[in-house]
Amino acid sequence: MHTTTAQPRGKPKLYNPRHPERTLLYQTVAEHFETWLDLASAGRFDGQGDRHTPKPYVLATSRVS
Repeated sequence: MHTTTAQPRGKPKLYNPRHPERTLLYQTVAEHFETWLDLASAGRFDGQGDRHTPKPYVLATSRVS
């Protein structure tokens, strides 16, 4: 059986760092994440979030006293 080892061809590519914090999507999520998390945790979004929790339970726990 004949095995060959890969030989490097030319210079290796330099690492090109990405900067996701500069994108509009990243900035939008960073700006609104805490608000979304608070609302989602309180069950304030219809059709989003935990689909396994019974609706009456979600309604009872999301009421403001």
